[in-house]
Amino acid sequence: MFEEEKGRYHHYDVPGESDSVDFSKLNAVDWTKIKHVRVGILLLMIDKIIHCLIAVGCLVLLASVHGNFIEEVGQPGNRAAALGMLVAIAMGVFCLASCPVIISGILGVIGTALCIDVPRVTGARGPIITSVVCSALVGLTGEIASHLQPMLGMNIPLPSLSVMVGIPLWLASYTTFTIFLLRLSRFFHARHLPRRISTVTFIQVLFLGMLFVSVGADGAGNITPERLFLMFVGVAVIYLSWALTSIWVYRGFYRMLGNLPLPTR
Repeated sequence: MFEEEKGRYHHYDVPGESDSVDFSKLNAVDWTKIKHVRVGILLLMIDKIIHCLIAVGCLVLLASVHGNFIEEVGQPGNRAAALGMLVAIAMGVFCLASCPVIISGILGVIGTALCIDVPRVTGARGPIITSVVCSALVGLTGEIASHLQPMLGMNIPLPSLSVMVGIPLWLASYTTFTIFLLRLSRFFHARHLPRRISTVTFIQVLFLGMLFVSVGADGAGNITPERLFLMFVGVAVIYLSWALTSIWVYRGFYRMLGNLPLPTR
């Protein structure tokens, strides 16, 4: 490798590690595909920036209703007011995030589609295709659940069955996309990127856990208004942390793919 090309690898965590990458496995078409993947990762990074803005907006909304929430929900036996306040917060979040979520979804779909063009030699194409298929099936959970309901012969409400079908599909999509990133980083010997992915995964598990707890806490009726409100804040903070660390991961992949040596012929 030329000395001037080695300087392009200053973002690798181990100096000289790039010398062990066999770039002869990549042909001219593969280099074009890598450019497509890099654009896709850029779109996914912008998608997560939008999520950051949504999370910040949720925190601002929670701060603005803090006083009224504690006052209304804290009144003994005033469950109707508590429910109304929760609905108002949910509607506020929906109105705040509806347009950005649509834009974010479009960017996510296009970005993921571009990532499908990853060269086969990296071993990452299979996982990203599986991730896309699972994501598409998540959007069809209602239809899938409606067909499964009579087949199961169990009295399960359709919304509950839709959730039961959707969660495994979403987990499969997230897991296979993570495998795609891991294989891509290992092909180019970028050992620092899998550590970033582990951090994001841990934060996402925390986010989901806090989300489930906060949704069920008020229904259980065994938590104070102050703690319930703090749980909402905790969910928003972890959501923001997940979006920021996801940007950190995508930025690492974007820079890594941009620092690869261009073919000389």
